[in-house]
Amino acid sequence: MEWAGTNDLLLGDRDGYVTLYLNIGTPESPRYDAGAKLKAGGKEIKVRSPSAPYLVDWNEDGNTDLLVGTGEDTSISS
Repeated sequence: MEWAGTNDLLLGDRDGYVTLYLNIGTPESPRYDAGAKLKAGGKEIKVRSPSAPYLVDWNEDGNTDLLVGTGEDTSISS
């Protein structure tokens, strides 16, 4: 993931959280901070099983959106 020319890490974990680790080094020699769990609406983002974050322009408005899947073997149908 790249914000302002640095390579940051966006990771999901087995507890369902999504954590952002900012590169406090350089692109050539990265060093990462302790990380911060991402929040939405003032609450930490958490799903019921291992989280799988994905960045995509979901609604095609030119902004990157965060989608979070789970490690569960489920399907969605309408």
